[in-house]
Amino acid sequence: LFYIHRYFMHYGFQMWRYWHYGFKEAMQGVVENQDNYSLVFVNNTYEPSLLHYLFYSKYRPADFQAKFISDAPMEGAYLGFTGFRFGDKIYFGQSDNLLEFLQPGMLYLAVQGKEIPGDWDWGKNPPQGMKTIKQVKTPKGDLIFTLVAKE
Repeated sequence: LFYIHRYFMHYGFQMWRYWHYGFKEAMQGVVENQDNYSLVFVNNTYEPSLLHYLFYSKYRPADFQAKFISDAPMEGAYLGFTGFRFGDKIYFGQSDNLLEFLQPGMLYLAVQGKEIPGDWDWGKNPPQGMKTIKQVKTPKGDLIFTLVAKE
């Protein structure tokens, strides 16, 4: 009984990160909005994000094989962004300074605590000129991902 209680009542709240919690909602947000932007950037430092993007976007394996070059991070993959490019307009990695980096026409999936400091909720109080498109929270209600663009 102890095991069943722990599994059904506590396990999901304690081990959510090991089950890649939040990636489905975050990547679906990217896929739903990517056609509205000329460039798309996805934080890749929280956890490798390329596989999650491919899975939730239902990316065709043949297209992946044709477009994929490398996932080795390169300094300056895009000016102010360290990571790698996938296809024509999608980048995976991390911005050195998100507030200065993001320009109109760019979509960015930011990670709380990496690009967004502390517990600053950009959904309630975004920086000037920023638009929050979607937020993903843990089972406890803490922010993990914020999908943003510059207005």
